[in-house]
Amino acid sequence: MVAAANSSSSEMLKQPTLSVSSRTSKHRLSASAEVVANIMQSLSIRSSAVNGNVLTKPTIKTGSQPPTSTPFNESKSLQLTADNSAGNKQPALEVLKPATCTGSSFYAKEMALLATHVQTGLQARVAPIPIDDCTGGVYYLRTKNRRLTGVFKPADEEAYAPNNPKQYNKPEASSVSSMREGISAGDSAVREVVAYLLDHQHFARVPVTLLASIYHPDFHFKASETPHGKIGALQAYVAHRDTADDVGSGLFSVAEVQAIAILDIRLANQDRHGGNLLVVEPAQTITQTSTSVVTKSLAGKKVSLVPIDHGACLPRISALSETSFMWLLWPQSKQPFSLAAREYIAALDAHHDLKLLEDNLPANYPLEREAILTLFVCTTLLKFCALDRHMTAYNIGMLMCRQGTVAEQEMKPSVLETLVAKSLRDPAVLKCEALLKPVQKMAAFSDTKLSQDKAWTNYVAIFVTTFRRELVAHLAIAK
Repeated sequence: MVAAANSSSSEMLKQPTLSVSSRTSKHRLSASAEVVANIMQSLSIRSSAVNGNVLTKPTIKTGSQPPTSTPFNESKSLQLTADNSAGNKQPALEVLKPATCTGSSFYAKEMALLATHVQTGLQARVAPIPIDDCTGGVYYLRTKNRRLTGVFKPADEEAYAPNNPKQYNKPEASSVSSMREGISAGDSAVREVVAYLLDHQHFARVPVTLLASIYHPDFHFKASETPHGKIGALQAYVAHRDTADDVGSGLFSVAEVQAIAILDIRLANQDRHGGNLLVVEPAQTITQTSTSVVTKSLAGKKVSLVPIDHGACLPRISALSETSFMWLLWPQSKQPFSLAAREYIAALDAHHDLKLLEDNLPANYPLEREAILTLFVCTTLLKFCALDRHMTAYNIGMLMCRQGTVAEQEMKPSVLETLVAKSLRDPAVLKCEALLKPVQKMAAFSDTKLSQDKAWTNYVAIFVTTFRRELVAHLAIAK
């Protein structure tokens, strides 16, 4: 796991409290392209899409040589300008399509603040620090004063990706192409950004995360490769004392556990464990209970949790077998959702989320259609179970995760997997899918957004309706 997260800057740690319902208010804040452009310009950070929804080709002004790219870059149809002259290489950062439609100018300012902190370190030629305890290539980035400010995860250094530096390579005689079923190698970076964008109002406190191209000669390159800018997820570093693995769950508030559970359920997180929940400075003193197991430094204190490492979120709908939530072991997950949590859940809208992602992710880094379908299905599951059936996070999580011993889990799918499989075989869904396939084949030649694709919209509507019907039937029997 990687200790990623929020900048040490007070502006990024102290976040304004916003109403969940403000996301749909007529008076909600909107960060226009002009606002983002002005922010980036004032911070001397270039953006590849400050003109709104149009993604222009990013360039790194480090020389006059023609663009170079690896096969991995070419597979993403995104080329980066790199300097091939050894004497003039200058570390640089390029923000790829900063958020312009997130619903609040705060997000745009937060992203720009992270970018400028990282850029000061790059310009001062402060070397990145490789992080060892993870499967992919991950680096701490620092300011010019050598203070930790960001964590960078290059897409081409992910496990099974072409440039992985830790021997997590694709087996030569195997059909396995990624470490996790349902998430292709190199596609975790965009999911890190998606988790941040979909954490509306910072409800679960996902640290600011953006997609960027960063060049530094100390990144991992093959011997035959010319150093170049790397695309990856840049996340703000959060100063922390421990992870959830190091302290007793009795120190965690019900509200924070529920907020993280809501995020994990919506995104079908395949890898929520204690190591990717950071324990930050105590919020206030509380009375220690007999059930709390705490470190000496945190005895008698209340702590806050910050979730990181979301590259294993939103697998394809056909690959939900690895869904896992550590918070199922915590008593907070068995508490009824608070009023604030229910209001937040009620305001969730997968259609709004899809449009938000289309507006804020580079065109060359979209989510697969099956991953988007996972978002629709899991949002439906969360809203129906929490609001209509008044189920707890624990109850919902048990529907999503496989149960029993390791051997039993290999053989028996979860309730969610079973309901999805039934929905995929439904005649109405199959009929809509037959109409959808020609559209899928032409997708590479169309500029139409997924949210504007009538065949896709109809397919999602039929699928979600079918899934909801199967869910209602299952819960009726389970009673």
